[in-house]
Amino acid sequence: MAVVEDKKKYRPLEPILIQINKDFISLSKDEMKRNNALLMSLMDLLIPEMKRKDPLFKEMYTKVFYGGSYYDKLRVKEPNEFDLDLLLTLPVLSEPLVSIANVPGYTTLKLNNLSALNKHADLAKRYSGLSKLLENEKDCYLDNDKVRRWMESVVTLALNTFPHTKGNYELKLPQGKFIAKVHKSGPAFTLKLNGTIDRVDIAVDIDLVPCFMFNIDKLPVKKLNSGFKSKTFFIVPKPIKNNSAINCANRYWRLSYQEQEREIMECKNNQYLKPTIKLLKKLKEMDHPYIASYFIKTVVIWEAEKRKDDESFWNTSFSYVFMTCLKKYCECIENKKIPYYWNKNNNLIQNISPVVLGNLKCRLNNIIKNIEKNMTDNPKIFAEYFLTEEEKLRLYSSLNLNIQ
Repeated sequence: MAVVEDKKKYRPLEPILIQINKDFISLSKDEMKRNNALLMSLMDLLIPEMKRKDPLFKEMYTKVFYGGSYYDKLRVKEPNEFDLDLLLTLPVLSEPLVSIANVPGYTTLKLNNLSALNKHADLAKRYSGLSKLLENEKDCYLDNDKVRRWMESVVTLALNTFPHTKGNYELKLPQGKFIAKVHKSGPAFTLKLNGTIDRVDIAVDIDLVPCFMFNIDKLPVKKLNSGFKSKTFFIVPKPIKNNSAINCANRYWRLSYQEQEREIMECKNNQYLKPTIKLLKKLKEMDHPYIASYFIKTVVIWEAEKRKDDESFWNTSFSYVFMTCLKKYCECIENKKIPYYWNKNNNLIQNISPVVLGNLKCRLNNIIKNIEKNMTDNPKIFAEYFLTEEEKLRLYSSLNLNIQ
């Protein structure tokens, strides 16, 4: 009976949540179509040049995986940042071995039989640069820093084939002329693209990330065999934070199950899953930006796992689903633990100060209490925590609510 009451309890919030989802956390379909076409045109232009300039890239490249919050349809801010994973494979003859590392969420990649390539003149020639990407030729671990630097050089060589002045590259795309510029900040390698489409100025940042792709049978992760259609996973050259105490830190690669996570979120029964993640992200950007968006996504994915046999939950009402997940998020912060979905021994927020988490817990508790206390008489209380002043005025106008 209590569950039924809870579902009805949040009904006063429903119109406001639906309107916020429509007006403030959903991207324009026309804008998405335009951006998708632009990025595909860019890759159609750039990838052939990268293959032409680097024989090793030509051998290992398979396809682009369009990842990140934009392509997961979880983007809340303006769609001007994109993650493109360049998926690579290694020659079977080199016997690549993926092993779970002693750092949660990470793996190592070792070529157990690199010498076998040298016994075949054709393969030795085609993969002649592979040994330069290893930590050393004795241990044969793939070095994530060397791979990142190699990819940067391949992209730069390809860009140099286009007209350029002082690091500004002129690219002629079907959408028009664009200027590309490379930006380097720490390990991140970003391509900044500027141009105009239909008299609208376009400025986007594109992270090109070299990733290696493997079949799931190469990794002993039980969840990967739990009915997912996708049978591959990626490893990403993401450095370990605070790695000074870790030996051979460059041999560690971050595991990535983007395809499987996308399947969870796109389940036909999970109607309000993505809007809930986006609204929680909206709250964190307004109130506590130091929490990574992926952590929030993980909280909701765990909730999807918990309720995988309860098809009705995600389709009850947006307000009920959202408030349930907001409370779960608060509970995780209170417990100072958000377990990584693919390895629950990895606490995603373990490096955040207990004082910071304690303050956030109090903040979230207050938000929940104030919403529940006032939502019947004043449903606008919800907007106080999720929208800017300008957005609130737009919302109240849309719903014909009094501004005061």
